Amino acid sequence: MARIFQDVSQKARYDLPASLNREIGRIVVRWAYFEHHIQKMIWAVAFDADPKGAALGRIAIQEPRAADRLDLLERVAAVRKLSFDRALLRKMRAPTKTLAEQRDLFAHGLWTKDPNAGWVVQQTRGTWTQYRGGPRGIKRAIPEAIPRDTDDLRATIREIEALIADGKKLLLSFKDEPRSSS
Repeated sequence: MARIFQDVSQKARYDLPASLNREIGRIVVRWAYFEHHIQKMIWAVAFDADPKGAALGRIAIQEPRAADRLDLLERVAAVRKLSFDRALLRKMRAPTKTLAEQRDLFAHGLWTKDPNAGWVVQQTRGTWTQYRGGPRGIKRAIPEAIPRDTDDLRATIREIEALIADGKKLLLSFKDEPRSSS
């Protein structure tokens, strides 16, 4: 993927084509669903699937980022002495972090159209890696324009949907640990 070294901050546009708007909306909605699904698992594990548990969970447990929710789920399951597919949870961690960053970029980033690269989204987080002739320092000062098209957004949607499917498998894996006979 080509890097674009230019200041895009003055060229922000809101009139993206319908195809990009639609796919960005799908990313945002699917990500919200994934976060909610993980949060529901925390409530169910923490409050023993009591019908009042969801209401109590919404009051008692703050809503951290998705990756932090996975950690919280693991800690709550340990306290409740529940077994579950730990390998699946570990497998979900890296894509959760990566996809959260993509979702945030697509939902909050500024978009513009580059005459050579097409639609690009402005990345203002992180620092520049060393590119010959490229900028240095933090991207907040010199944003990076990242080309993204409908196919790129659809690939992100598929990755989020796979993560949702893994979350559903994870929920089904929760079981009480066998009690030791004393």
